[in-house]
Amino acid sequence: MFSILKQPYPFETEVIKTLRSNLGLGVFVFLFLLIFQPFQLNHWETNHKIWKIFGYGAVTFFIPTLFFLALRLFFSLEKLEKTWTVGKEILFLLLYILGIALGNTIFSAFLGIVRISPEVFLGFVPIVLCVGIFPVTARVLIYHQWYKEKNKKGAKVLETEMKVFNDDEKLHLTTSDEKITFIAENEKDTFMVSAEKILYLESLDNYSKIVYTDEKTICHTVIRGSLKRFENQIEPTYIQRCHRSFIANLHRVDHVTGNAQGYKLVFEEEKLEIPVSRNYGQVILSFIGSKKR
Repeated sequence: MFSILKQPYPFETEVIKTLRSNLGLGVFVFLFLLIFQPFQLNHWETNHKIWKIFGYGAVTFFIPTLFFLALRLFFSLEKLEKTWTVGKEILFLLLYILGIALGNTIFSAFLGIVRISPEVFLGFVPIVLCVGIFPVTARVLIYHQWYKEKNKKGAKVLETEMKVFNDDEKLHLTTSDEKITFIAENEKDTFMVSAEKILYLESLDNYSKIVYTDEKTICHTVIRGSLKRFENQIEPTYIQRCHRSFIANLHRVDHVTGNAQGYKLVFEEEKLEIPVSRNYGQVILSFIGSKKR
């Protein structure tokens, strides 16, 4: 039962999508409080009551937004993407709820309803949990299943299209001798490798790692320069960006898998795998489609 908590879950890195999600949660809380009037709100006699209730919805929007911006500021988004799970998402959203409880305490004190104190804060926690825990948990589980099924289907489509693409190009890895020379940021250090030997490139902050095969051995070299810099130095079009941190040689991909976090390109060599972000997955499909015309 609890195994689902360890399942991969997409960590949303796009600000606009996060703002929309948080706005939806805030609107839900506002409408829930306005329509059902729980927690004795129906006995609350005050001026501009609807706007004050709206304030609680606004708190529900702003607190999660601040949490999200803090995450982006203090943590590596790449690491969060790789390690995020259903359990972490639910836990983080419950932390949202505690933050919202604190925000509601401060807002209520601003309205003159209560005085700020630990007891008042602890009193708000079960109220906010009652309102928020069901939509939060339901949203996570529904989105997890939706992303999982969507990406599994998408992975099959991408894998099929990629195999057709590779077959059509009739790649002969043993005879092709197209070379790529990577020139480092200092314009002096270089690394030359046959294009067909490249598996993928990975961003390492100010450096990039080039993973390739030499005979049957997997090798890598690290060279100073951004992934964008080296992307511009690659001429073969079958070596494509698939993630903000990865560039893949599509000809060397053995198969494609999908889970709630997205796609994975799996190479035959020791089953190495790299992620495909949602945006770049469509870019790769479009590229393959253009080559078929």
